[in-house]
Amino acid sequence: MNFIQRIIGMVVKPDDATKDIDKEPRIEEGLMVLGIYLILTVLGAYLAFTRIQYTGAITGMDASTLATVSLISGLAGAIIGVLVGWPIVTGAAHVLALFFGANGKFYPNMMTLIGYTCIPLIIVTILSMVLTLL
Repeated sequence: MNFIQRIIGMVVKPDDATKDIDKEPRIEEGLMVLGIYLILTVLGAYLAFTRIQYTGAITGMDASTLATVSLISGLAGAIIGVLVGWPIVTGAAHVLALFFGANGKFYPNMMTLIGYTCIPLIIVTILSMVLTLL
């Protein structure tokens, strides 16, 4: 399967797609899916944090400064959450797989597969952004 067939396969026939990914893992493809998810997550965080109306103030910080700090914190949290979450989720899935008797490599097999599992998250993130804009 090529990259596009794997993406479609993860939605339509996930069993076949994951078997193909396991046979021939291409980490750059998993990283590309994760990168798309990262970009959409940051965009979603930006849309969410810019729609918040700050009316009050915290001691020593006015509303505009609070909005800026919240926006930067939200964007940084989105970036860190996706980039740090990928190896953590991969490690947890790998340990569970080993516990249940499966054999496989953490890198590149599991890293690529977990990267591809971001495809449903991409769909949910897009829907979330659309709902945020309504």
